[in-house]
Amino acid sequence: VLQHQYINQNMATAAQSTTNTWPIASLHFPSGPSPQLPAVLLSTGAMNPPHAGHASMLISAAKILSSNGYNVVGSFLSPSGDKYVQGKMRRGRGQDQKIALSKEMRWEIARRISAESGDPNLLVSEWEAKAGEAAAGSRGWLDFPDVCKSLKGALEGTGAKVFYVCGKDHADRCGLWRGVGVEGVGVVVVPRASGRRTSSRAGGDVFVAEAAAGGASGYSSTRVREAIRAKDHKATARMLSPSLANLLLRPTEEQYSEYSADYAKLGVSPPLASAPPSSPSSPRLSLLISRQASKLPAALSELQRRGRKTSHWAWWAWPTEKEGMSEPQPGTAVTRSTAGELLLSAPQVWREVLEKVCELVEENGYEYGGVIPQIDVPRIGYFVAFWETVPDKPAWLVAVLKTLKKCK
Repeated sequence: VLQHQYINQNMATAAQSTTNTWPIASLHFPSGPSPQLPAVLLSTGAMNPPHAGHASMLISAAKILSSNGYNVVGSFLSPSGDKYVQGKMRRGRGQDQKIALSKEMRWEIARRISAESGDPNLLVSEWEAKAGEAAAGSRGWLDFPDVCKSLKGALEGTGAKVFYVCGKDHADRCGLWRGVGVEGVGVVVVPRASGRRTSSRAGGDVFVAEAAAGGASGYSSTRVREAIRAKDHKATARMLSPSLANLLLRPTEEQYSEYSADYAKLGVSPPLASAPPSSPSSPRLSLLISRQASKLPAALSELQRRGRKTSHWAWWAWPTEKEGMSEPQPGTAVTRSTAGELLLSAPQVWREVLEKVCELVEENGYEYGGVIPQIDVPRIGYFVAFWETVPDKPAWLVAVLKTLKKCK
């Protein structure tokens, strides 16, 4: 039997702010009469962090409802409040216990997923993590039926029906095959790709959608966190998007400042300073930093557009103690005594170029051929050998060296 304890204390207060935090005005209701019934989808959960699978699940749910006479006018991703996420992560294991991302970062990721999905109906609601959490009293968080109840109230007078969207595991665990326990609220269950869908309807207002397209049904927040801890940009980009992988693994100074506590939990290092805090002690180092700032943005663009190195910038991307033989004079170099200064003062684009090279050679089976000209390969070897001797390297540079050592 489905059992949920609804939280009625202070819900009236929270309801007063319902229309302000549920973006009802963003729903796409038809301008005139329509034979289809309007429906609004809702997906809740820790979303720590959100990923492409969450968006794909709502898209799959919208398809099954559209084929059953409904007009889906909007779909809400509703990340849970901080207290719920913190409690859930404390029950985890090892390093995962520490990664409870703030609602602000989870909202930002969800908003970007929404914007990049191409689905104008995909929206993000802050109600559950903001007004809803404040209304939850001593427990500190609301159960998903309460969130359904709030959305239903916010839609009063529109004629729209709320459908709660969840995975099969959640439906089995909470007995949702008989409904969510809120009158007038339906359910759409979205199975994983390995699950078999025997029927599109389980009875009443409970529908069963097709599994999310591609590999999205196999994505999980746990796998995303594992990829981030491993500094695996490629896997993170696959489960979110390239731009979100950059946000999580290669933040700008501004992004790191805004979400510094979250990056600390994820083990992501601060970006290199965009400008040196003081004048470099070596003229060759000063010139190296200047050329990195002026030359490497074009190098990064080249790698992004062409997928390989085609112009001349190896001396500034892979600096060593030796000036380049064909480098424009005066030459540049870094020494054991100035390496720490370079790590503090180099522009962010140096890191971005190195990580982009690593991404490309990984995709190329850890082979330089087709990505880096053969003439540059010996310099990369000297670069790796030199920087491996430098103490107190940031995690991102350790990862770069590890990747380059695998290449041939």
